[in-house]
Amino acid sequence: MKSRNCLFINEVKKYKDKKELFIMESEKTIKNLLKLGLTEYEARIYVILLKNCYMTMKDLSELSKVPYQRVYDVVKMLEQRIS
Repeated sequence: MKSRNCLFINEVKKYKDKKELFIMESEKTIKNLLKLGLTEYEARIYVILLKNCYMTMKDLSELSKVPYQRVYDVVKMLEQRIS
């Protein structure tokens, strides 16, 4: 049982490292989206959704660094922009 827990912890650590790397690599894309008129929250969430279509709002909040209370509003605004 102990080895399974270690494996799980290592996988979580790798996942968190990948998340941080993705955010750093996406800063240039976010800056370009800001120039196109998106808000910072919209740009951050859009970039995350391009990479990961299916995720919870909590995960989206953590990855994008957008406060959880705002995620629903921002996603709704993005939907309106696309429609």
